[in-house]
Formats: sequence, C-alpha cells, structure tokens
Amino acid sequence: MRCVAKHLQDIRTLARPYIGKAFNSKSLLSLQSSVDQYLQQARVLGYNEGAVAALSYTRSSKILGQLTIKLKMVPPFTIDTITVETTMAADESELS
Repeated sequence: MRCVAKHLQDIRTLARPYIGKAFNSKSLLSLQSSVDQYLQQARVLGYNEGAVAALSYTRSSKILGQLTIKLKMVPPFTIDTITVETTMAADESELS
C-alpha cells in the first residue's frame, strides 16, 4: 500500500499546477503525458509492475479545475491489481 500512496502523492504533485483553475484539452493532455512518463519511470525503478492512470472530469468540474484520477496498478512483488479513484481539488471544501 505504500507504493500506491507514493504514486498518488506524486501524481498530486504533478497535478498541482492544474488544480483550482479552469483547464482545456491542451493542459489535460500535458498532464496526462506527465503522469504517463512518471508511471513509466516508476516501473523502471521498481515501484510498480505496471500502472495506468486515467483523468476524468465533468463539465462543471472542468470549469472549477477539479479532476478525478483513476489509478490502476500492480504493486511490486505481487500479481494483484489495485484500482484507486481519487478526486483532486484546490481546496478540500470543494469536494463536497
């Protein structure tokens, strides 16, 4: 579970510049590319045996700068697949 927490924290760090501001398809593509590169590097370093992240949003969450990220990964030394879905916003109060 520590690897999953590390991946989520690192993805939050990558997403921080995008959260809380309205975004467009170009900025989302840039974020997705950064996340994909991070997951690839983490695999090379042995932090996962394979991982993919999908970004999603609603029309209103796009305007508010909120993202939902679904991370699916296989932690090291296991064959189990773990899927975590989390919503990211600039302020915790925006998530209700």
